[in-house]
Amino acid sequence: MYPHHVGVRTDAALRLQNWVERQPEHQLWKALWHAQAGEGVPLFQHHTIARDMTLLDPDINIPNDCWLLQVPEHVLGGTCTSPVLFREEYFEALQFLFRAVGWDHTHIGVDVESPSPEFRNPLLRRREVPQEGRRSCFILEGGPGIGKTYWLLTVLVLRLHARLPTIYQWEPDRIVFFDQDGPVHFRTVNDVLNSAAAVQLWHSRELWVLVDVKNDHQHPVDRLYHSRGVFIIQATTTSMRYTRWMDKLSYPGVSFILRPWSLAELIIGCVASFISHTFQGLT
Repeated sequence: MYPHHVGVRTDAALRLQNWVERQPEHQLWKALWHAQAGEGVPLFQHHTIARDMTLLDPDINIPNDCWLLQVPEHVLGGTCTSPVLFREEYFEALQFLFRAVGWDHTHIGVDVESPSPEFRNPLLRRREVPQEGRRSCFILEGGPGIGKTYWLLTVLVLRLHARLPTIYQWEPDRIVFFDQDGPVHFRTVNDVLNSAAAVQLWHSRELWVLVDVKNDHQHPVDRLYHSRGVFIIQATTTSMRYTRWMDKLSYPGVSFILRPWSLAELIIGCVASFISHTFQGLT
């Protein structure tokens, strides 16, 4: 090979590498997978709720603080906007998820009144406990705009911070596989499951698949996931058409229904909407 051909190929490789590193999925992975050692999760920010002294109903308990999750703009097809308000309901959903996989759930939660606010990752303290029967999946259900996608994104953030391999799918042909080598995009479930990295994780409890179902054109969950024995988490509406696939599973799944936003959460959400959407952590 002539020297100038080597130079052209090297320049092309560098341009490709620079393009990959600018992608929001790569930025998200890098910020979490290569975070400093510790249980505190980057991208979570502790905020004080500044009230304007309106809506002072004594029956409405509004906390003084909240947690917001900042994610890169346009990450995962722009399915989420930043910042994300971490609802108290999300903690309860995480507890049910931990029960489904047979992990201790008693330590899940964040004390926002703590003098040293830090969003600790419960996946770093996961511990198996005896459970009655095996569970094959976890389904998060709820109405439109209730925060299902945000919760699923939170699970992805926690898993990347814990350095756990994860597949995230939000369209039939939009699939990303995250592991120690970074994110890789795939067009089909067959391609991602037969990739060199994923094959090694078949029928293990290490690989999770997160599937966000939010339109009528998307198949609920591809059956290939079940055949490879990976644990599945699906976020979807309460329509049975999206969860009927569970009836054919060898092992039962667990469902959790998100409750509607409370008035207190809506008030906090209004306050959070004034916070800059510029993502400061990934530049």
